[in-house]
Amino acid sequence: MLTITLGILTTTAHHIHGRTVREYLGLVSGDTVVVLQHRQRRGARDERDGFDLQRARQCVLATMARRAGERGATVVLAVTIDYVALGVGRLLVTATGTAARL
Repeated sequence: MLTITLGILTTTAHHIHGRTVREYLGLVSGDTVVVLQHRQRRGARDERDGFDLQRARQCVLATMARRAGERGATVVLAVTIDYVALGVGRLLVTATGTAARL
């Protein structure tokens, strides 16, 4: 996966083919807590929960990219997105990667 977020390349890869990393700038991350409403429709999950998670992923990636940009990065490598349950209906969403300059 290779995307551009706030002008910063973000990728799950550890390198970008054909490009050389000039400088590694350290770990960067973004996180948010999602409060999922208990919205059941005849036993099925509500589609809005998926939208909440999608919006949370976009938020944490944008925060991570902004922090990388503040360090002078042009790319964030080895990006992972993790989820941790914080009790009923609450979820911590975190994106972490290595900021670098190509």
